[in-house]
Amino acid sequence: MEAGGSDVAAGAPHVEPASDQEESRDEGTQTTAVNTSTESRMKRLFGFEKEDLSSWHRFVCLLSRPTDPASLGIFRFVFGMLMAIDITQERGLSHLDYRFLDGAPVCRFPLFNFLKPLPLDWMYFVYVIMLIGALGIMLGCFYRLSCLMFISTYWYVFFLDKTAWNNHSYLYGLIGVQLTLMDASRYWSIDGLFSARKRNADVPLWNYTLLRFQVSLVSSYKLLCHCASNPIWIILLHKVCRDNTMTETLRK
Repeated sequence: MEAGGSDVAAGAPHVEPASDQEESRDEGTQTTAVNTSTESRMKRLFGFEKEDLSSWHRFVCLLSRPTDPASLGIFRFVFGMLMAIDITQERGLSHLDYRFLDGAPVCRFPLFNFLKPLPLDWMYFVYVIMLIGALGIMLGCFYRLSCLMFISTYWYVFFLDKTAWNNHSYLYGLIGVQLTLMDASRYWSIDGLFSARKRNADVPLWNYTLLRFQVSLVSSYKLLCHCASNPIWIILLHKVCRDNTMTETLRK
């Protein structure tokens, strides 16, 4: 009888005491805390380490790192919506008959003075293609085709009249070209509804890096122009940097 009892005990699964489980959990928590505390400041701010830039291979691996597509999909949706609104206002669809009236004088861009406005009826057709492209970008429907429809007509209209441009018009066109190269239709898109391969699939990190670089470049240039035209900006920047340095020193 005792032998049978011992056999049953031997065949039973081993259960660690509650105290051992708590110790293992505490060790895991401490390891996570150590990893978090030793994470470099560059990793927390930029999402990568300096070692990722140490060689071309590691840099390519960093740019190819799979990344969540949600933010890019939302950006695509908002950009397409704003461009659809912009076409009726800034691009001039609401007053197209006045802007491209036959025989009206037009100031053209250098190197692009060979471009001529089409007859008014055909200009309406160009704007309709641009609007459909913007809505397609917003909805993520036939995404690549929608991007091509938008940027081809957008840049055509942009180069027709030099008096209607501003810095943000350049930026809109450049972002449209960049979105054509990206996989921004993998989230919040009609294309994703009909393709399981695209739906919520990861996108390479360079999709985000390219947009961040473009927006940062425009913002930095604008800041430099403000500083050059008004020296008070330099004083304010110096004060902000000094205050941030003092704050970091006090934290340490």
